[in-house]
This record gives sequence, structure tokens and C-alpha cells, in this order.
Amino acid sequence: MINTVNIKQAQLRTGYFKTGTGPENVFIMGSCRVVNYVNYFAAMPQFTVYSIDPFNWNWDVNDDRVDYIGALKHQETNQELLDMLAGCKIFIHEWYENAGMFNISKIYDFGLKPEIDICIPNFNDLFILFKDIITFDSDMRKLAAQDFNVLGRLSEQTERAIMEVSSKNLDKFYKVCELSDIPEMVGYFYAMWKEYRMFWSYNHVTKDFTLAVFKFINEKWFNGTLDVDINHHDIFANNYTYLTEYDVKNYGFTWNEQVKKLSL
Repeated sequence: MINTVNIKQAQLRTGYFKTGTGPENVFIMGSCRVVNYVNYFAAMPQFTVYSIDPFNWNWDVNDDRVDYIGALKHQETNQELLDMLAGCKIFIHEWYENAGMFNISKIYDFGLKPEIDICIPNFNDLFILFKDIITFDSDMRKLAAQDFNVLGRLSEQTERAIMEVSSKNLDKFYKVCELSDIPEMVGYFYAMWKEYRMFWSYNHVTKDFTLAVFKFINEKWFNGTLDVDINHHDIFANNYTYLTEYDVKNYGFTWNEQVKKLSL
């Protein structure tokens, strides 16, 4: 199975990751979250699949830090990369604004003229679960620490404050979906996420999420003709944010997993 390491190593050598020999060229651009889509299309013989994670240009092939802006600028004259862009007819991507030539407002100036162009929903820095919020939101962590030191638990006021943060992040995700080419994910996520885990953490989605997006891609742009065995393990399942009693209390999750007591 293709993973983020495979993509990063190939990208830093030649400018992109490539797999397959099919006649239809697919370019999939995004963070680690797009790896599942790379695997789905790579499993079908009609496609040659290319992939880039712009963030990878923070390093060189030896994993040494480099000037990100300079590395992005260098790619503008990478003829192998430019030839790849010119030959791709299907473009599946997250939205980029701070990635040089790979910004969605600029990439088409470098020869990319896809017949199918799909902006997929991005799940980035969305702090929804209690443990993620008290870990990464300094204000909420301070309140939680004060409560635990005195009460041994969260106060009702802190619990409500954390839920406000969680709700704002959910609304942010729904807005991202509405702005993407798959706004149907709003309704799907809303209907399913309390029963099935759709994300492992604030930055990593589960295969239930990517399978749903792939299903919409197949139905909307390929008339349901994509045929691929997409039973696979979840590549981010070994590093997840656990459910706490406060998550279950406030959202009513019925995920089939252990619930752990919230701790700092």
C-alpha cells in the first residue's frame, strides 16, 4: 500500500510521485489525507497516478530542512514536473493558498488544463474532541488545568466553553465542504459522524471519510464506473485521539471503541 513516505521520497527526487502505466493521467495533490485516494486510483489499471504534497518541500531528499519558499520557486522551472502537469486530465486536490505555484489560484498558469477538476473537502486543524481541544487550545487547557487541580474534573462552565470551541470547528468544516466540489459531505458527515468515527484526530481522517468522498467522486464525475477493491486498513489508526466521557456525554457517540477518562 502506498504511504506518505513513498510519496515524499519520490517527490523530493523528481518533483512528484508516480505509479501505474494506464492511459488516463490523474494528479492528486494534498496533504497526508489524500494518500487513500492515491491508493484507490492506483488500484485501477486504466490510470497513471501522480501525487504531490506541497508541504514536503520543507525538506530535501536527506530530510534536512530547506527554504520552503525557495524550494517551491525552484519547482516552477522543473521541466519534468511541468510536463506532468500538462499531461494530466484529472485533477483531484485540496485547496491551497500558501504553497507557491501549487496555490489553486496559480497552478493553472503552469500548464495544468484538466478535463475533470475536483476540489475535495479538507480536514485540517479541526479541534472537535475534548482531548484535542485541551491539548492545543491554550485558553481551554488553562481552564481545564484549574478545574482538575481544584475539582478533579471539568466544571460545567469549562465544559460549555470547550463545546463552543468544538461547535465552531464543526461549523468550519461544514463551510469547507460547502466551498468544495463535494458539498454533499456536509449532509453525509452530519448524519454519520456520531455513529462512525470519521476522523482519527484534528488532522487525520479515517477510511470511512475517504471512502465516502471517493463514492461521491465516482458517482458525480465517473457515472459510477470506477471499479476498485477498496477494503483496506486505516493508515492513521495507530495514532488517534481517544474518546472521553465528555465527548460521549455531549455528542452521544456510539463508536465501537473504549472510552477513556479525560486527563491533562
